[in-house]
Amino acid sequence: MYLFVHKFKEVTTVGISTISSNLHPINQSTAIKTAEKQSSTAEEKTAPARDVLVMYDGSGDEELLKSMREIADALKGSRKIEGAVDKEHFQLEEQGITTAPKAVLGSDGRLFYVSKWHDTASDETFDSDYMSVLENVARGETEEEHLLNYARLYNFNADIRSFFSTVDTSLDDRNYIKECLEAVIEEIRQNIAEGKENPTEDLQTKITLNGVDWSISDLAGAVQALKTACFSSSTAVTDNFTIENTIVMDYKDYARLGMAVGYVSRYAAENLDKEHADALNSIMQARVDAAIARNRGYMEEHQAETDAEWARIQAAPDYHLYKDNWDDRRQYYSYGRNNCLATNAQLIDKMMEIFSSVGSGRSINGALNEYFQLMKPVYNSLNIVPQSVFDHHSTDLLGYYNALYGK
Repeated sequence: MYLFVHKFKEVTTVGISTISSNLHPINQSTAIKTAEKQSSTAEEKTAPARDVLVMYDGSGDEELLKSMREIADALKGSRKIEGAVDKEHFQLEEQGITTAPKAVLGSDGRLFYVSKWHDTASDETFDSDYMSVLENVARGETEEEHLLNYARLYNFNADIRSFFSTVDTSLDDRNYIKECLEAVIEEIRQNIAEGKENPTEDLQTKITLNGVDWSISDLAGAVQALKTACFSSSTAVTDNFTIENTIVMDYKDYARLGMAVGYVSRYAAENLDKEHADALNSIMQARVDAAIARNRGYMEEHQAETDAEWARIQAAPDYHLYKDNWDDRRQYYSYGRNNCLATNAQLIDKMMEIFSSVGSGRSINGALNEYFQLMKPVYNSLNIVPQSVFDHHSTDLLGYYNALYGK
């Protein structure tokens, strides 16, 4: 029997530990506010009303993401110190392998940091094959293997916390998960000693996260599915959207949110029982809710600027010549002229509904055809040739699908 005393309670089943944690339950995502924008003292000159709407081309991404980093830096400054550094840290750094902080959204929608190992020379990320690493450790490692396995298990711990923890619980969760992984390794070691053909099959040690007991294999698969959905970017070279980095969203971005939800839902249905599928889907939905809240927060913070811009447009001497065109456009983009932020709730919901079923009853090509038909009036309202814009959007969406499903 394995004994752990750090805020855990132990239940023994056939000599295998089940460790229960105090991880906080998932809360409803909260809106994330971007940093305050400095007010401008320069007054705009009146311009013709036709000089109005410009498609958002991603050129403001750096400024927008900077505001997110500022929030994350503030959280980083107030976080708890993670305690003594293991000797492996120094040994890895001597080999040019370093840790870097990564800002993630907690299960409550707030940003916090996790650190992960990365070899900048080889671009090795040490964040895959976690089950093989656990078995390798249990079988006995060379000194070189030990350091690399340490980096991978450290990153596995960080990946779990990226989806199950919050800024308030991350430190305690880190210690808890570390001890759970040690218990898993000990169980695998027992299975090897008993001569089991597959020592990582049907492991009994459980990790309790937000009230749900996970086997290590189910947890590793679930974390990988979430990582794929949340951190994948389109294979299109001009597109770097991920659910974790987006702030302003057009209709194609809501389509991608739907695709991510569908990907995780499909994985859950094919690999997990109902309890674990529900937990996984809930985490994914919270991620989507946070992305939408972040987008909404950006609009709210820029509302005064938007209202001033709209008043300027209406005050232009030739506004009456373009009023009908403006009324048409504002059915789909009621927020400002320099950023096309999708605001038609009915169309947004339809996009997410269509693309959430991609891979589970609807093909990507079928979804793209529906997307084109729905977007035709949107493109027309912007005085843009529908086919030309659709070709660009479909490339991004197909690329995201390929990134999800490894095509």
